Formats: sequence, C-alpha cells, structure tokens
Amino acid sequence: MVSVKSILSSRSTITIVLLVIVGAVFFVNYRCIFDEKPDLNGDNLYYFSLAQSLYEGTGYSNTMGPELTPHMHFPPGYPVFMSLLMHIWPDNIHAMKVANGVLLFLGLLILFYLIVQATSSSLLAAAVCVLASCHAELLRWATIMMSEMLYFFITMAVIFIFTLIDYRQLFTRSAWKQWVYLVIGLILIAYTYFVRTMGISLILAACIWVFSFAVVFLIKGLKSKTYEWPLIIKYTIVGILILGSFMIAKTAWGIRNEKVVPGFQSDYIGDFLKKPEGEKMTTFNDWANRVKNNTKLYITHDIPNAVFGNTKMTASGRWVLGISLIALIICGLIRLGAIGYFMLLFVGITFAVLLFWPEQYGGIRYFIVTVPLLLLGLCSSIYDLVQTGIRSIWKKQWEFTSMIGVLILLGILIPRYIEAQTYYRQVAKSECWQPITSPYNQQYIEAAEWCKQNLSKESVVMCRKPEIFYYYSQGLRTIGFPQYATIDEVMTLLEKKQPDYVLIDWGFKHAFATLYPAIEAHPEKFEFVCQWGECLPDQQQATILFAYKK
Repeated sequence: MVSVKSILSSRSTITIVLLVIVGAVFFVNYRCIFDEKPDLNGDNLYYFSLAQSLYEGTGYSNTMGPELTPHMHFPPGYPVFMSLLMHIWPDNIHAMKVANGVLLFLGLLILFYLIVQATSSSLLAAAVCVLASCHAELLRWATIMMSEMLYFFITMAVIFIFTLIDYRQLFTRSAWKQWVYLVIGLILIAYTYFVRTMGISLILAACIWVFSFAVVFLIKGLKSKTYEWPLIIKYTIVGILILGSFMIAKTAWGIRNEKVVPGFQSDYIGDFLKKPEGEKMTTFNDWANRVKNNTKLYITHDIPNAVFGNTKMTASGRWVLGISLIALIICGLIRLGAIGYFMLLFVGITFAVLLFWPEQYGGIRYFIVTVPLLLLGLCSSIYDLVQTGIRSIWKKQWEFTSMIGVLILLGILIPRYIEAQTYYRQVAKSECWQPITSPYNQQYIEAAEWCKQNLSKESVVMCRKPEIFYYYSQGLRTIGFPQYATIDEVMTLLEKKQPDYVLIDWGFKHAFATLYPAIEAHPEKFEFVCQWGECLPDQQQATILFAYKK
C-alpha cells in the first residue's frame, strides 16, 4: 500500500499541488480586479470595432467614420483573434476580456514549465508565477481588450517551441515531431508581426538565438578542428526560416496597404518621430536626448516600479536600486541556460527598442509582457545566491532552504502588489467612472449618450477619442483631429471633413488646446448646443457640444 508520505514526496504530485496554488492565486486576484466596463484608453474599443467588422464580413475596415474605409493603423492580429471568438460569443465584451485573462494564465503555465525545465525547481517556478498572478499592472492589462496578453502568450509559446526542438534530429525523416514544432513556431513568428509592432523584438530575439548557436558550434570547431557541420547548418537554416516567415508576413501586409493606398506610410513612423509637444525629431541631439531621457526613466522609475511598485527614494538611491535590479535580473536569466538566454535576448531587445521610443508613449504598457521575465530574473538570482551560500557553508544542497530568499521576496512584494490593486479594484466595483476618477470621464460618456438620444443617426461628430464616443453613442459616426494644429489647420480640416458637430472636453487636453482656439477665432462657424459641467474662468472643466455651420 502506498503511504501518504511517499505520495507527498512525489515530484509530480508536488508540481500539481503548486499549479493548483498558482491557479487559485491567479483566479482570486483576477476576479477582484476584473472590470466589466470598457476601458477608456480608446484603442481597446477600436480593436473591438475592427473585430466586429471582420466578423460581420465587411473586411478589415473602419466602421466609425462617415464611410466604410480600409483600416491602416493597427495590425490585424488581435482583431482577427477577437473575431474568431465572436463566432462563439457575438458582440460580447465580457467574453473578450475573459479571453485575455485566459491568455495570461496559459502564458504563465508555459513559463512555469520553462522554469522547471531550466532549473528543475517547481518551487521557484511557482513563486514566479504567484508573483505574476498578483501583479496589479499585469492583471489590469489582462482585463482590457488589448493585444498585450496575446503577445505575451505567443512570446511564451515561441520560447517554449524553439527551446523544445531537438536540433540534432531536425530535418530528418523520422523526426516528424521536430517538423511539427518548427512549422508551428514559424507560424507564430509570422503571426507575431501582425499582433504588435513591438513583436519585432521577439522575432529578432529568436533569430539571434538560433544564429548564435550556429556561431558557437563553429567556434568550437575552429578550436577542436572537429566541425559539427550538420548541426551548424541546421541552426543556420532555422534562423533563415525565421527571417523568411517574418519577411513573408511583412511583405503581405505591405502589399495590402500599398494596394489600398499607393505610397502608404504607416502612422507609426509619424508617431515614432514625434516629440512630446508635437515637434519632429530632426537632429542627432534630438535622438541623443531621447535615449538619455528614456535611459533615466527606465532605470530609475519604470523597471523598479514594475518590480517593487512605487517606491519613495532619493534620486541617487533610485539609480542604485535600478542598476542593482537590472544586474540581478541579467545574472538570474543567464543562469537559466539556453532558455534564459532566449528570455534575456527578448527582454534586452525590447528595452533597446524602447530607448528610442517617444517619451510620451513610454510606461509599463510597452514592456508589460517582460514583467514576468523580470520577476523570474530577480527570483532566479536570489535563489542562486542563497543556494551558493548554503553549499559553501554546509557542502550540501536543499531545494527548500534555497528558496528562503525567494520566499522573503514574496513576503515583501505580494503585499505591495495587493495594495497596488486597490485603485483597480475600486474601479472594477464602480458602475460608472465619476466616483473613482475625475468627472470628465463620466461627462464625456453622458455627452455621447445624450447625442445618441438627441442627434440624428446620420450625424457626424468631430471629437477626441472617437472610439469611446462611437461606442457610447451606439454608432454615431465620428471623426478625430490632430493633437497639435494651428487655427488655420483646424479650419482647413473642418472644411475638408464637414462634420455636423464638434465636441470638446477637458479630459483630453488637446480638445481645448487645438479645437477651442479655432472656435473662439471663428464664432460665426459654431453654434452652442449643450454643455456638461461648468467652465471656470481659469480652468476649462466642461464638455461642450457645438454645431458646425458648413
């Protein structure tokens, strides 16, 4: 008869118990932070409308404007994913949000497996996944209809597949599994390009990873005069195939855009070259200042805050903390061998790209998929330091005692993560935005709902965040406007677009900064219709609707 002790000592049983714990922690925290309301960043509702367009058979098209036009800005990967879900749950925002939570959890399960493969420690794997399951920002982005969680899942899947392939057996007739792994990996690589622009970081990481192994075996051959040419060639071919799959995806998307708009140039290029106040990057000093500002931002603020939450420290203390943290993360990932090397390449390339990213578009959103890997690097480094200390003192190794440092870290971070969830939990419980955030959110929604009831269905409204207005007005056509423009440029735009109404609001400063001066300069062209909130003498805190006289 099998004893209880022998059952509990079974590694597979322990792993199952730990996975259950990770699942329970994730479910409890995700449920507490889950918000039924559409997020007010706007992009998530744009993704949803694009998915609806695909689901309804009108193609990858803008449905919010006066006319149905091909969409050119967001890549189609995430809307395609959402449109497939709509065949099961049509027009169900709740289901789309839940799907993102499922993607995060599945990505963490893959990460759990990768950590166990790299370290043989299911305890370390569970610790990292528990931390990620409590992380406020990671959970928040898993409740929004955005592409981050699909990107995270694909990233974990790509690392899993390309580290799972037996490259010595690859391209042989009997190794059909290796063929399957490779084909799936290449499909995911190509699909990554359609999910996020930052997906190029993963593609480059995969290329460098396989090519570097070819170089390593070539160098070993030069030293030993014994070359493993079949293996070198296989790694090289895989690297070429990865580049090829990326280029096929890029070319296909480029051909589509060129066919729709000859000479098309992506909006991302214009955004990338934009300074915080709307000017363009033109000189070497502009780029040098951007890299300098971003380096300081990520080392002293974003990375420490992503790991520890908001910390009150002196400027010099933040530099010490940031540099020390980055060093520990790098060392921790390096000790994980080939798997860690792939992860380190992905994290490193992501932040290398972000150093050149516009400062106004910075923040944790753009590296949220790396947060579990940052936590892994830190935990791995602490685990290794404690393990080395135990070996040097007792000449023995116990996995549980090696986890002491990581458990202390969990005791420090988990309460901070739970505290950081407070605001998002309050937002999730509230049926409207006003009790939690500034009143402008609710004013904007009320304006859209008023327009739904009082304007004709053929009306076209120019406003900021047209995605939000379109959703809450239940389909009134909208037109956006530039963040920065002169009065003459605004009037030219109005003459060209011919909207019926113009909506300005104090939640998005560009409305008062860009549209309102034109309204003051040409009062004969605008007629007051309705106002929500009060416009104070020195504080423009109202949402105002004007009719535009064509």
